[in-house]
Amino acid sequence: MPGHDGRVAVIGPDLGAFGTALTRTGAHVVLAADQRAAPGGEAFDLVVCDARSVEPDVLAGLLRPHGAALIRMPGPLPVAGARRGRPRRRYPSALDALGMPHRLLIPLPTALRPRIVIDERDWTVGFPFYMRHLYPLSTTPRRVLARALTHVPRAVLWRLLPDTWLVAGRARQPGPVPTTIVGAPSPEGELKLVDWDRGTVTGSLRTTGEQVRVERLVDGWSAERWTTWPLRSAGRDERRTRLMASLGAYLRSLHLPEREPEVHERSLADARRGLASVGSPLARAWCTDLLGRFAASPPVPQAREHGDLQLRNLVVRPDGRLEAIDRPYDEQRAIAGTDATTALADLLSRWRGEEWLDLGAATDALDRVPDPLRTAVGRFLVTALATADADALADALAFAVLRSARHHAAYGTDAFLEAAARGRLHSGLERVLEGA
Repeated sequence: MPGHDGRVAVIGPDLGAFGTALTRTGAHVVLAADQRAAPGGEAFDLVVCDARSVEPDVLAGLLRPHGAALIRMPGPLPVAGARRGRPRRRYPSALDALGMPHRLLIPLPTALRPRIVIDERDWTVGFPFYMRHLYPLSTTPRRVLARALTHVPRAVLWRLLPDTWLVAGRARQPGPVPTTIVGAPSPEGELKLVDWDRGTVTGSLRTTGEQVRVERLVDGWSAERWTTWPLRSAGRDERRTRLMASLGAYLRSLHLPEREPEVHERSLADARRGLASVGSPLARAWCTDLLGRFAASPPVPQAREHGDLQLRNLVVRPDGRLEAIDRPYDEQRAIAGTDATTALADLLSRWRGEEWLDLGAATDALDRVPDPLRTAVGRFLVTALATADADALADALAFAVLRSARHHAAYGTDAFLEAAARGRLHSGLERVLEGA
């Protein structure tokens, strides 16, 4: 990546996002739709381009002696006998003829968008990681395909991808590119770089590039993928049942021994801010009364919390133990409920076949989830929140959703809080508490 005095050319009709991101690093960025619009007589430290927009000889002329290029190669890779005009075959050969060494970068899709890019050098470790943590497993055809993909030769798989990238050097072999996980496209999202040799994951803010965390790479499966991998629904429910038992005990271990006044006030302040994001008049009125009840006497203890304990942020280790990843920058303490609510809503959303956490779908699932998972959900809530009272649990879950309403407004917050106001959440909780 060029420094603050580096010069970058971004050439291609739909690569403007690269220019925006690189500008934030302090680089001097020039945008052009194709090679005809590229500035003549200038040389750059980095050129980001589409193979259809810049010919290899023109690209070589745009680079400084030690410059590098990042080249998008569209379309499926050709097989024997395919036309030579396709960029994925023609471009690497042309770079070889120009004396420009290059290496392949492979972007892989997830449920929402391509979110991980793996250097060809790291494929043997990066692809299994992708399958255990990021490959979407929300439907049976995808689960069947996942099993097939683990046996497909990598050269064949690469030919099937809609896009690959080349990173090329003007005069020397470019170094390996760290496996990059793009993450959520929000301004608060992070880019994560995986260092396979050191066994670490480094997180940086998308908007500034500031490094905010370095975590140990944890061996195991994302709990989201682990619970959705089995082909049979009974197998998936059995794993969810096991996860609920382990996670309840884990969250119980994070309870604070005593209530702290500043934690109480901070949690209430978060919920009051969340109230402004509630659009339903019925839910807003009910939540106003809820805040009054919590101000007087919260029905659950305080706890150390993760803050975003979706199943993708839980790793099931080979020995079955759970470990949370993507921890907050600073330890957070709050009235307990956020982590339990997030994890449970995510699990029930997956049970319903949703691609992501949906609070409204999770509420509906409380009325439908069968045994033994139903009983496991009840036991999880009793263990994680230290109460078996349906009223107290309904209030605790709703309060937790209110605290995070600003973040989950698009994923069923109003539906969840309306269900609480109408008593549906309470009745669903009574159902799962039977036998717990």
